[in-house]
Amino acid sequence: MFRGENDYDALVPPTKLLIVAISRKIVAEYMETVEHVAVHDWLKRGMFLVNDTASIASMIEVFIGMLDVCHEDPEVLSHPEVRSALMQKAMETLAPLILQNFKVPAIVHREFNHVQIVRRAREFLLDNISEPTQIIDVCRELRISRRVLQYSFQDLLNINPVSYLRLLRLNGARHDLVNASDCTVQVKDVVASWGFWHLSRFSSEYKKIFNELPSETLSRVKKGVQSNFSSGY
Repeated sequence: MFRGENDYDALVPPTKLLIVAISRKIVAEYMETVEHVAVHDWLKRGMFLVNDTASIASMIEVFIGMLDVCHEDPEVLSHPEVRSALMQKAMETLAPLILQNFKVPAIVHREFNHVQIVRRAREFLLDNISEPTQIIDVCRELRISRRVLQYSFQDLLNINPVSYLRLLRLNGARHDLVNASDCTVQVKDVVASWGFWHLSRFSSEYKKIFNELPSETLSRVKKGVQSNFSSGY
């Protein structure tokens, strides 16, 4: 990774490159808000090499997955919820590599009231459930790091906050599908409005929880709407 305004000379064999540009301002804000690590000065340095092959392979897989989704359906980016979710996923993937360059202090559990943190986080998420809320928003609102938030949720609910937020959104999408009164509603529109950018992955998780595919839910609801319309006519 390196700063985009600099030129670098390199001799490499024929290869494929995946280049992702992210604003330094976005990176710095995310790291300081979510990880409580100041990286502004560090980002001014030149090149940063990562020797962790497994982490690099995982990161590439994530970015290619996001690019594939956007390539297959460019309209998905018209949803602010999806754009927010994609940026969140990109930073979640990048942050661990950056943290390798910093000493992160250990968390002393007795310093935090996990019950209060979970209660306030749940209230904030539920109050803003219709917005493209991300974990960074929770950390900013509660003024705590991602690690403190995660330890609190794991300690009380045995689930991490990302999964908890995902469950809330899955239920929100389910609610919209079940209550769809317009026969032109499509699954992909409902999914995107709740910040899900990978349709097949969403469908798999949806079926695991609700024992049917989202398309099956919507099809059943539309049949009911059409039936009621015919009866009323």
